[in-house]
Amino acid sequence: MMSEAVVAVRLSAIVAATVFAAGFAFGILRIWVVAPLLGPLTAVVLEVPLMLLIAWGVILWLDAARILAPSSAILMGVSAFILLQAGETLFSGLLGPGNAFAANVQVYWADRSPERWVGFLGQVLFSTLPYIQVVRFRRHER
Repeated sequence: MMSEAVVAVRLSAIVAATVFAAGFAFGILRIWVVAPLLGPLTAVVLEVPLMLLIAWGVILWLDAARILAPSSAILMGVSAFILLQAGETLFSGLLGPGNAFAANVQVYWADRSPERWVGFLGQVLFSTLPYIQVVRFRRHER
């Protein structure tokens, strides 16, 4: 039987991959449609709640709250955050504005714009969702 930690990390991979794919789709809409109309910061502010809603739904669908203890839910959230950051770093390195992978990654991580901070805050909140769901489930279970 798999340990709960292994289950948490596997679930985190599913959540991170799903959120990354949704973020890719929303990113296209944000960059090409919403940002030119409303500005980049407003576009990200509108995108983040949608991304969190998707993440919440995926975690619910995976039934993580019934499967995991609170400590494993924290592991799931941290693992999903790390996987999401790794995916974004790899993606920005491969498809960034320049030819060199390392230079593109450096540009990505050097971005200190307000929209980057709002997006990063959304990702930090994303990492708390498994724990929040587990705690809510345990309170309603009593």
